[in-house]
Amino acid sequence: MARSTNKSSGDGDPRVTASTEHGDGTRDLAEPRELSLEEVLKSYEQPINEEQAWAVCYQCCSGPAQGVRRVKDPSSILLHRDGTVCLRQELRHHEDTDGHCPQTAERQLVQSLGVAIYGALDWGLDDSEERELSPQLEGLIERMVGGSQGGDRSAGNGTTDEGYSGQEEEEEEEEAEGEIRPVCTFRQVMALCASRLANPSLAPEHYQAVCRALFVETLELQTFLIKIRDAKEMLKKISTEDALEDKSTAELDALKHRDWARLWVQLMKELRQGVKLKKVQEQPFNTLPTEFSLTPFEMLMQDIRARRFQLRKVMVSQKKNKTKQYRNEKSLK
Repeated sequence: MARSTNKSSGDGDPRVTASTEHGDGTRDLAEPRELSLEEVLKSYEQPINEEQAWAVCYQCCSGPAQGVRRVKDPSSILLHRDGTVCLRQELRHHEDTDGHCPQTAERQLVQSLGVAIYGALDWGLDDSEERELSPQLEGLIERMVGGSQGGDRSAGNGTTDEGYSGQEEEEEEEEAEGEIRPVCTFRQVMALCASRLANPSLAPEHYQAVCRALFVETLELQTFLIKIRDAKEMLKKISTEDALEDKSTAELDALKHRDWARLWVQLMKELRQGVKLKKVQEQPFNTLPTEFSLTPFEMLMQDIRARRFQLRKVMVSQKKNKTKQYRNEKSLK
């Protein structure tokens, strides 16, 4: 599969409010009404995760697609604050206006969407690297991208698109035949995205919530990076005025955009999934600082006597260690 080029489309969109982009990937935002998937990728400087890929794919297929012939790249996918996703309309060339039947046009759109989603999952990786995907997501993308190969057979059977209720039977047939049947319609893609959930009927709410969170967290990350950039500039001015380079200033300046984005992703993950804290046993309050009232050895022995640590049993020879055992018992008293 072709690797993404990670280039900006450079096409202006009047539906986005004016913003000033800086060389470090941050920009002064005036609360945009929509963000392209490419902007999201550049903000995080890493690919989207699989749950986000499922959500973007589902929301793209559930939204309106009038006047869209193909998905050029992740810049053609537009996320909105409410969690809806739409495709950017592009100017048609004269050679593209000749008649394609609606089924063929939708098949080509599904295929290009699969390539764009894969590009977002593969974004930023070297040519020698390839991201490992779950079998379900990899199968979905393969079936979307393979839509042009088996499209004639699927197009001839128009009844299977209506509701796509025979999905399980078709998958059993595919396993028996040893081939992957391509999906050629938005309805089929949505059915596959919903079927992976424990309750497929909740797919619209779930995937919209995922896209809404992706939009909001991207804006919050961009705001955070702007504050970091401004703080760096202020520290540089202070250091030049004082003619001194503080060590903390140098360490802060060494952190790049990708480092801040990685820390932000880690923080969001911990806030969403929670952090497991270690159990702390109640200890009697001591007015004197323990680290100075006892030596490190005495502190360790105190912890062992109080059984704060569980020591593993070690099997040793009884004859050799009778004297050692006696000495240990004596030291513990």
